[in-house]
Amino acid sequence: MFFAWKDNMAIDGGLIDSDHQELIAIMDGVMILLHNKAPKAAILTMLDGLANFARIHFEREEALQKAAGYPDAPNHKQIHVTLLKDLEDYIREMSNISCSALTPQECKNRMHEAKRFMTRWLIAHILGEDVKLRPHVQKMSPVADSMPNLLQQGV
Repeated sequence: MFFAWKDNMAIDGGLIDSDHQELIAIMDGVMILLHNKAPKAAILTMLDGLANFARIHFEREEALQKAAGYPDAPNHKQIHVTLLKDLEDYIREMSNISCSALTPQECKNRMHEAKRFMTRWLIAHILGEDVKLRPHVQKMSPVADSMPNLLQQGV
């Protein structure tokens, strides 16, 4: 396992945490594919799934922030825009190379780069920005309770 949910990442004990856990699981899947030198198409499919789930999650999180009157919502939304752009750029970069075309050391370096990117991309965001939502969870709860669980919908 390359990425795992940790209790210090908890935000609301509900919807946001469930989404974050799924994002982390997808990132772990990407790392497993890289580790196993899976075909580039499989890795790109998993990364596209990460981007799609992230887009939906960010929209949901922003709706919750709006409902709670979260004062930093505009800045947080801009951070989400940047995160999505960074991920799209990373996917483009990954589409140009696969471990099968690299030496073992280059492939190992690629894995370290991927882990660093994904740690910065999501884990640092959760621990640096999303934790600021904790005091607003009660105000977000009524809206969060009306939102479907994405995993149950097969997203």
